[in-house]
Amino acid sequence: VVSTQSTASLSLSCFNNLFCLETPLLHWPAQNIMHARPALLARQAIRQGVQDGHYFSIAPSIVRDPSQKLVATTVPFDRLVLESDAPALGPVIRERNSPLNVLQTVDVLAELLGCSKECVIETTTQNALRLFPKLKNFLKL
Repeated sequence: VVSTQSTASLSLSCFNNLFCLETPLLHWPAQNIMHARPALLARQAIRQGVQDGHYFSIAPSIVRDPSQKLVATTVPFDRLVLESDAPALGPVIRERNSPLNVLQTVDVLAELLGCSKECVIETTTQNALRLFPKLKNFLKL
Protein backbone atom coordinates (compact mmCIF):
# COMPACT_ATOMS: atom_id res chain seq x y z
CA VAL A 1 0.00 0.00 0.00
CA VAL A 2 1.40 3.35 -1.04
CA SER A 3 0.10 6.33 0.88
CA THR A 4 0.36 9.47 -1.18
CA GLN A 5 -1.36 12.05 0.95
CA SER A 6 0.15 15.10 -0.67
CA THR A 7 2.46 13.88 -3.40
CA ALA A 8 0.62 11.44 -5.65
CA SER A 9 2.11 12.59 -8.95
CA LEU A 10 5.59 12.76 -7.44
CA SER A 11 5.15 9.31 -5.89
CA LEU A 12 4.18 7.81 -9.25
CA SER A 13 7.15 9.48 -10.90
CA CYS A 14 9.55 8.22 -8.22
CA PHE A 15 8.19 4.68 -8.52
CA ASN A 16 8.70 4.73 -12.24
CA ASN A 17 12.27 5.95 -11.75
CA LEU A 18 13.07 3.34 -9.10
CA PHE A 19 11.31 0.33 -10.55
CA CYS A 20 11.19 0.88 -14.30
CA LEU A 21 14.87 1.38 -15.02
CA GLU A 22 16.70 -1.05 -17.28
CA THR A 23 18.30 -2.33 -14.06
CA PRO A 24 15.69 -1.52 -11.39
CA LEU A 25 16.96 -0.15 -8.09
CA LEU A 26 14.15 -1.92 -6.24
CA HIS A 27 11.91 -4.91 -6.91
CA TRP A 28 8.43 -3.62 -7.74
CA PRO A 29 5.61 -5.79 -6.38
CA ALA A 30 3.27 -7.06 -9.08
CA GLN A 31 0.27 -5.24 -7.63
CA ASN A 32 -0.02 -2.12 -5.49
CA ILE A 33 -2.69 0.00 -3.88
CA MET A 34 -2.55 3.75 -4.19
CA HIS A 35 -4.10 4.97 -0.99
CA ALA A 36 -4.44 8.66 -1.53
CA ARG A 37 -6.24 11.80 -0.68
CA PRO A 38 -7.47 12.00 -4.23
CA ALA A 39 -8.04 15.75 -4.24
CA LEU A 40 -4.33 15.85 -4.89
CA LEU A 41 -4.43 13.39 -7.77
CA ALA A 42 -4.73 14.83 -11.22
CA ARG A 43 -6.74 12.83 -13.74
CA GLN A 44 -3.50 12.20 -15.66
CA ALA A 45 -1.81 10.80 -12.53
CA ILE A 46 -4.78 8.50 -11.95
CA ARG A 47 -4.62 7.19 -15.50
CA GLN A 48 -0.85 6.73 -15.22
CA GLY A 49 -1.34 4.77 -12.01
CA VAL A 50 -3.86 2.49 -13.70
CA GLN A 51 -1.53 2.04 -16.69
CA ASP A 52 1.28 1.13 -14.29
CA GLY A 53 -0.89 -1.59 -12.71
CA HIS A 54 -1.92 0.10 -9.47
CA TYR A 55 -5.18 -0.40 -7.64
CA PHE A 56 -6.88 2.54 -5.92
CA SER A 57 -8.65 2.52 -2.57
CA ILE A 58 -11.92 4.37 -2.14
CA ALA A 59 -12.67 5.65 1.36
CA PRO A 60 -15.97 6.62 2.99
CA SER A 61 -15.06 10.25 2.38
CA ILE A 62 -16.46 9.64 -1.12
CA VAL A 63 -19.83 10.77 0.27
CA ARG A 64 -18.46 14.32 0.64
CA ASP A 65 -15.41 14.48 -1.60
CA PRO A 66 -15.88 15.05 -5.34
CA SER A 67 -12.27 14.05 -6.01
CA GLN A 68 -12.95 10.55 -4.58
CA LYS A 69 -15.81 10.36 -7.06
CA LEU A 70 -13.37 11.33 -9.81
CA VAL A 71 -11.11 8.44 -8.84
CA ALA A 72 -14.07 6.03 -8.69
CA THR A 73 -15.27 7.01 -12.16
CA THR A 74 -11.81 7.21 -13.77
CA VAL A 75 -10.28 3.99 -12.47
CA PRO A 76 -11.59 0.73 -14.01
CA PHE A 77 -13.93 -1.10 -11.63
CA ASP A 78 -11.56 -4.08 -11.49
CA ARG A 79 -8.88 -1.80 -9.98
CA LEU A 80 -10.95 -0.40 -7.08
CA VAL A 81 -10.80 -1.62 -3.49
CA LEU A 82 -12.63 -0.37 -0.43
CA GLU A 83 -10.75 1.58 2.25
CA SER A 84 -12.26 0.95 5.64
CA ASP A 85 -9.83 2.17 8.26
CA ALA A 86 -8.34 5.52 7.24
CA PRO A 87 -9.11 7.57 10.38
CA ALA A 88 -9.32 10.94 8.61
CA LEU A 89 -11.23 9.77 5.54
CA GLY A 90 -14.68 9.26 7.00
CA PRO A 91 -17.94 10.62 5.68
CA VAL A 92 -17.92 13.56 8.11
CA ILE A 93 -15.04 16.06 8.17
CA ARG A 94 -13.07 16.11 11.43
CA GLU A 95 -14.91 13.06 12.72
CA ARG A 96 -12.95 9.85 13.17
CA ASN A 97 -13.80 7.24 10.56
CA SER A 98 -15.11 3.80 11.46
CA PRO A 99 -14.85 0.61 9.38
CA LEU A 100 -18.65 0.47 9.50
CA ASN A 101 -18.68 3.46 7.15
CA VAL A 102 -17.50 1.23 4.32
CA LEU A 103 -21.19 0.56 3.68
CA GLN A 104 -21.62 4.22 2.75
CA THR A 105 -18.78 3.80 0.26
CA VAL A 106 -20.65 0.85 -1.25
CA ASP A 107 -23.84 2.93 -1.57
CA VAL A 108 -22.08 5.77 -3.39
CA LEU A 109 -20.09 3.46 -5.68
CA ALA A 110 -23.26 1.58 -6.65
CA GLU A 111 -24.93 4.84 -7.61
CA LEU A 112 -21.90 6.23 -9.46
CA LEU A 113 -21.17 3.04 -11.36
CA GLY A 114 -24.79 2.17 -12.09
CA CYS A 115 -24.78 -1.24 -10.48
CA SER A 116 -26.17 -2.94 -7.40
CA LYS A 117 -24.60 -2.81 -3.95
CA GLU A 118 -24.07 -6.56 -4.24
CA CYS A 119 -22.09 -6.02 -7.44
CA VAL A 120 -19.86 -3.44 -5.71
CA ILE A 121 -19.27 -5.77 -2.77
CA GLU A 122 -18.54 -8.78 -5.00
CA THR A 123 -16.25 -6.91 -7.39
CA THR A 124 -14.23 -5.07 -4.76
CA THR A 125 -13.93 -8.26 -2.71
CA GLN A 126 -12.57 -10.13 -5.73
CA ASN A 127 -10.17 -7.25 -6.39
CA ALA A 128 -8.93 -7.43 -2.79
CA LEU A 129 -8.53 -11.20 -3.05
CA ARG A 130 -6.34 -10.78 -6.14
CA LEU A 131 -4.16 -8.37 -4.16
CA PHE A 132 -4.18 -10.37 -0.94
CA PRO A 133 -4.79 -14.05 -1.80
CA LYS A 134 -4.32 -15.18 1.80
CA LEU A 135 -7.51 -13.31 2.73
CA LYS A 136 -9.43 -16.31 1.38
CA ASN A 137 -8.36 -18.17 4.51
CA PHE A 138 -10.30 -15.69 6.67
CA LEU A 139 -13.46 -15.13 4.64
CA LYS A 140 -16.59 -17.19 4.28
CA LEU A 141 -17.37 -16.84 0.59
